[in-house]
Amino acid sequence: MLHYGLDIHAKYTTYYAVDDQGNRVAEGRVANDRDVFAALFSAHPGPRRAVMESCIVWPRVHELIADLVDEVQLAHPLLTKYIAWNHVKTDRLDARALALLLRGDLVPRAYLAPREIQQARSLVRHRLSLTRQRIALKNSVHYILLRCGHQRQETDVFGKRGRSWLQQIALENTDRRMLDQKLRAVDFFTELVAEADHEIQCFFLPHPAYALLQTIPGIGPLIAAICIAEIGDIGRFPSAKQVVSYAGLVPSEYSSGGKVRRGHVTRVGSSILRWAAIEAATGFAPRVSAARLRHERLRQARGAGVARVAAAAHVLRVVHGVWKSGRPCRAGSATPVPALVT
Repeated sequence: MLHYGLDIHAKYTTYYAVDDQGNRVAEGRVANDRDVFAALFSAHPGPRRAVMESCIVWPRVHELIADLVDEVQLAHPLLTKYIAWNHVKTDRLDARALALLLRGDLVPRAYLAPREIQQARSLVRHRLSLTRQRIALKNSVHYILLRCGHQRQETDVFGKRGRSWLQQIALENTDRRMLDQKLRAVDFFTELVAEADHEIQCFFLPHPAYALLQTIPGIGPLIAAICIAEIGDIGRFPSAKQVVSYAGLVPSEYSSGGKVRRGHVTRVGSSILRWAAIEAATGFAPRVSAARLRHERLRQARGAGVARVAAAAHVLRVVHGVWKSGRPCRAGSATPVPALVT
């Protein structure tokens, strides 16, 4: 068996191959091209497997080599760094470290998401990106108003009454043109967000968990889509606590000499899933009696932030239970989802 460590980049990949005894078989650098990879692996016949670190280009490289080797593993970059840390960092040494870890079956593996989950993640992240750009434009509108000395008269300056007020305020010609352009840009991104929402609904509607998760109070179409895209396969999380940990919502712990000290949540894991859970907690806590009582107790004792994070962890535990059981959530007063088959 040959073990290939691949240090991948946007245009090229540095490789290092060892045999079962740890002896170097090959090393070098190749372009990220299907034919080049085929020639590389065919130069040393026999069973072979490869490992690469998770990064932005790993899906493309995986697509190129998936059927050229017997197995492809995806390494967790942070954990790999802890295990194979070195004072000197080069592409060759990184590839060598990956190859040796693969030979010893010591690779800290990351989730190698199938093509459908990769597409799902791209969809929800694209939608969130559009939303962030629209928020930036809205903030720039508020900046113009503040700079020109206009106090906001409406709660929502982008609603019907707010737009009417924006058209009536006195501005210099340059500021008026900038304001009108930014408002047109806001409208354009609003249309793009609506199109993205429609694409998300069409893509996720066939998924059996999409309607189920929307029976949980506080979870709507977007949050349900994010949960499905980020979690991927619920079967890889035997317990609800593991889902909470994957979102980085478990407290950090420092234990030594019999002393235990717990700190803030780890924030290690899927930041998008963590954001979605915190967003859902706003609607979840007031509508579920058990969550409402605990939220109020924590809010008074430790503040609103801690209470909301605890409610977000509760949301993910319910997500795990609903998804794994295949039964709608009975807590709170969630609006029935028409697409749900009962």
